[in-house]
Amino acid sequence: ILHLEFEQQALVVGVRGGERVHLSSELLVLDASLSYDPDLCPEGCEDSSFPGCSQAVEHEFAVCNDIDLVVFWTCTIGDVHGGPCRKSDMTRLQIPARPRVEIDTTDLDGQPSALYFTATASKGNRESAIGIRIGLQQVVALEAHIVPLVPEPSWDPRGVFQVVNFEDFKARARLSNASIAYLATIADTTMYYTWFMYDTDQIVPEPLGIDNTNIAPLGNLNALFALNQFVLQLRRNYLVEVRITAEIAGGSKIAAGVARMNIVVNGPPEGGYCTVEPSEGVGLKTMFRFQCFKWNDAEVPLKYVFGYRSADGSVTSEGEAAVKPDKQLRMPAGDWEAVMFVQDDLGSRTGPQLATVV
Repeated sequence: ILHLEFEQQALVVGVRGGERVHLSSELLVLDASLSYDPDLCPEGCEDSSFPGCSQAVEHEFAVCNDIDLVVFWTCTIGDVHGGPCRKSDMTRLQIPARPRVEIDTTDLDGQPSALYFTATASKGNRESAIGIRIGLQQVVALEAHIVPLVPEPSWDPRGVFQVVNFEDFKARARLSNASIAYLATIADTTMYYTWFMYDTDQIVPEPLGIDNTNIAPLGNLNALFALNQFVLQLRRNYLVEVRITAEIAGGSKIAAGVARMNIVVNGPPEGGYCTVEPSEGVGLKTMFRFQCFKWNDAEVPLKYVFGYRSADGSVTSEGEAAVKPDKQLRMPAGDWEAVMFVQDDLGSRTGPQLATVV
């Protein structure tokens, strides 16, 4: 009589990537699809010479196409003896029983410096386990600023940057001295910039296509950002945003910062009119009275410029811009157009308001 005893081999648990340091701002992927039953696949599921052995997973819970082999995970803080991992709401972290899982490490309580995961493979009455330690590297917050370069910086009392009329706009993304000093301590750091711009007058802020060089000639991926003339529309509100990230060799993001700035495109005064009396007179003798009425603008006080324009288009202004909306002056002999300009406190000026004087 021949007695045969068959002993089942221990299950093999394999985790891709092994122990490592993970950036806490990114999704953590744990993959135990290297696990297998050596009685079914003697050389592991990468050996396709055995029937049923294949890395192609036809069932989301199966490893090596072995639907009887189940993998489940547990998580503790720091090491195998640590307390259970908890989410920010203090509930225990629940990990699905499948070989490949994703963990949102930004939602963990207390920002732990390391996590210990145990992957257990189970099949029938057999179980095998392996533990891996994942160090968590927190993303350092960079202090970022947007520094306007063109036009000349002009801020209203609310701290909003004012752009006058249809001027070009140019700005630079800049980090604080503390952030620059921190990055200087890390070797092989690469900085990335991404600019965004929104029209905030819309019910849902509408992004501008600033990746188009017809709008932003320098693109939106540089420290320096510029808009072409006439992109910004009169009397509209915009939000400009830059996101800065620092990456080390291998593409791991170690630091990030965001800066935002509200922009108001200022327009010239509107709604009024100007007159000159009399409409004709004697050169260098007649005193003409220039007057402007009913001009409105949020940026006060308004200022007025008075003068006259010759037939060739040259303009002669009499004095500097002043808050008084009327002025008396004499003009040389000849045919002239009386010219009046109205400007707000930021220098946004109307076109010439004309009246013919003979």
